[in-house]
Amino acid sequence: MTATAHMGITLVEQAQAGKEVTVNAALARLDAVLNTGAIDKDLATPPGSPAAGDVYIVAGTATGDWAGQEGKLAYFDQIWRFITPREGMSIWVSDENTPYTYDGAAWGLSYAVMQNVSLLGVNATADATNKLAVKSGAVLLDNIGAGVQVKVNKNASGDTASFLFQDGYSGRAEIGCIGDDDFRFKVSPDGSSFNTALLLDKSTGRVTVKDSFLSLGAPQALTIASGAVTATHSFIAVDTESAAASDDLDSIAGGAEGDMLVVRAADDAHTVVLKDGTGNLKLAGDMSLDSAYDRIVLMHDGTNWVELSRADNS
Repeated sequence: MTATAHMGITLVEQAQAGKEVTVNAALARLDAVLNTGAIDKDLATPPGSPAAGDVYIVAGTATGDWAGQEGKLAYFDQIWRFITPREGMSIWVSDENTPYTYDGAAWGLSYAVMQNVSLLGVNATADATNKLAVKSGAVLLDNIGAGVQVKVNKNASGDTASFLFQDGYSGRAEIGCIGDDDFRFKVSPDGSSFNTALLLDKSTGRVTVKDSFLSLGAPQALTIASGAVTATHSFIAVDTESAAASDDLDSIAGGAEGDMLVVRAADDAHTVVLKDGTGNLKLAGDMSLDSAYDRIVLMHDGTNWVELSRADNS
């Protein structure tokens, strides 16, 4: 009798007696493939009490009623019947909660056969430029027991390997190897013109401030309390306690080894006297900041703030 090319479903012949037998067998075969999935794919021996419509992927070295049917779909329709899979057939395996796809020779995890797909969109539409597109509130790249590494590879030194941060799909910041092998931090007000804020030299690791000044920003305003202040910025403006005409500054809390600190007086009318050796200030003698133009530059050595230079502009 004639059967369909793909599923091997027997067709009804003209003037055939008992047509319902052929039709019902065809429906049972379709039901086996279109149901919710196979129960298991690791059994080589048929289960003892199958229910009508149960489907399995027959495992290797099959025995009993499954003998010689390895890799086929076995479905129970009063007796065990079998479907030979074709390349591309996919089915859900219920005991693993995982989809499997037949590659023409064996069943494998469906995602494992997703190689060399030309486009992939996750909640988004991929295109010729953005072949991988993801629209999500967050993206997680997790480890599988140890570390995890994200690689951005370019073809040649003159190409670009970077991360571009956008506002309304217009670039605002970019980091990476952009046009050469140095590492850059770039920013843009409009997505067209970019300014390089920092450049890390590939050969020496030297950090260079590009296209602008190195700014410490506005000074942190502090007021002396019992001879001390606590700095959290690299530039501080210090005023006397209770607006006194003069006040001693013995110690500056905050900072760690290698941190730099620039200190100035907050008010020309109030003199701040940095005391050498009274607290944690190691200076070339006391220094009076009696002008808003006075400056002293310090470096933290892990315990104390050590003077590097001073400018008395009063």
